[in-house]
Amino acid sequence: MSKLVCVDFGHKGKLLGQDCGAVGNGLYESDLTEIIGKGIVKELSNYEVDIRIAPRGSLTDRTNYANSINADYFLSIHINSSNNTSATGWESFVHNNASQNSINYQKIIHTEIMSYLKQFNIIDRGMKKANFAVLRQTNMSACLIENLFISNPNDAKLLKDDNFLNGLSNSITNGLVKTLNLQLKIVENEKTKDNKQEDINMALLDWQKKLGTSAIDILSKKGIISNPEIWKDEKNLESPVPSWLFFEIIKRVVEDK
Repeated sequence: MSKLVCVDFGHKGKLLGQDCGAVGNGLYESDLTEIIGKGIVKELSNYEVDIRIAPRGSLTDRTNYANSINADYFLSIHINSSNNTSATGWESFVHNNASQNSINYQKIIHTEIMSYLKQFNIIDRGMKKANFAVLRQTNMSACLIENLFISNPNDAKLLKDDNFLNGLSNSITNGLVKTLNLQLKIVENEKTKDNKQEDINMALLDWQKKLGTSAIDILSKKGIISNPEIWKDEKNLESPVPSWLFFEIIKRVVEDK
């Protein structure tokens, strides 16, 4: 049975209400969480996993939804902010009373994402615990990630870079794949279909040859045909049987009864 992952795009978005989350350097947190979240969903679609997006309502709406579908994992995506514009880095959270599974999963995801961010000299702010509602109210293992600081000019520059965001989404996906041991889907392309049909044809031909060989042995024992080894020649077995021969063999079988 495939795993079920619920992805939460933090905050509601400009078109869904006033809760845009943090705002800074010309960016809105809700826009960024949606971009990153959709990137994760797109990448996860390549794996054997059921992906659901939490409704962008209240925090309780989000956790109630995850609980109602019995998700195996809940991931909440956010962007950090601070009055101190020099604050920077990446961090992850599980609940204060998180299960050992949640803690183990957090470590895998955290490590995977930081392995991507280190090339940008992003500070690792650590694996932390907090009493956030989306972590407290979910019944399954859950993690909340804070992806840089929207208030920091240097972080914001990265958050405006589509290539960076794409790489970030991929690293988060890789973390989920390793955490939940997800398997790639087997996609049957045209070449695969051709190969499959070729395999079927070969199997059918092999079956026909074995059937023909067996029939030759039986007919030979009955004295209906002679020189069975000649008839078992591969070319003879693959060649269409002439109508006259087919009817002659049937006639002899009937006469033998």
